[in-house]
Amino acid sequence: TALIGLGLPRRLGALPLTRVATWADLSSAEAAPAAPADIANAASPDAPLAADLLVAELPTLQPDTATRLLALMRRLGVAHAVVLYGFGPEAVAQRLRRAGCRLQRLPLDDAALQALVGEIVASPAAQPTGAHPTPLPAPAGAVPPRRFDDDALAQLAAASSTVACECPRHVAELVMLLGHFETYSSECVNRGPDDAALHTHLQRVAGTARAMFEDALLRVAEAESLPLPTTLARTAGLGAF
Repeated sequence: TALIGLGLPRRLGALPLTRVATWADLSSAEAAPAAPADIANAASPDAPLAADLLVAELPTLQPDTATRLLALMRRLGVAHAVVLYGFGPEAVAQRLRRAGCRLQRLPLDDAALQALVGEIVASPAAQPTGAHPTPLPAPAGAVPPRRFDDDALAQLAAASSTVACECPRHVAELVMLLGHFETYSSECVNRGPDDAALHTHLQRVAGTARAMFEDALLRVAEAESLPLPTTLARTAGLGAF
């Protein structure tokens, strides 16, 4: 099994998978298909990689993503693929489905992910012309960078299962979705200056909302005594993973 997403080994740990490579992202997999990041799991550092299953966790799907994924699958000899994604055009998703990939929108908890992959492992097989767009108000101030990566959010969501209302899990999922849409808006193809302005606005709005929900998540984690990633725990004065 080849994995794209550094959090996947932990999330899939309960499954009996023979892991040949784990890459941080699609670009890393394309750049070094014969040199896996976790070389200890490869049969030989010099042998060409081959895998029967590819599991990829991607924040967005863009028109070129399907082409790149399918090329990687051919290169690895992959027969089955699971693609987890945050946002993307339905046409791209349909192209991957037609190629035999299983697609699932994020967020997805560990149990559901393991069930999905386990099933595969066990199976045999526009404005009117002349109109002027309404000016878009910009959120005040610079948008802060993300404080949680997807793996940290998944861990926080899983840790919240002891809270009856599961609000920490819901907030963590919102932060993940907003972060993915923020990235998606920055990657959208622009048809002109007005289109570019719209996508920039959407990116800033999503980023501002994401930062606000990150603050909320920190407050919820403190109130519920949930562990935080070490880098955040040092600044927030809370317990670490």
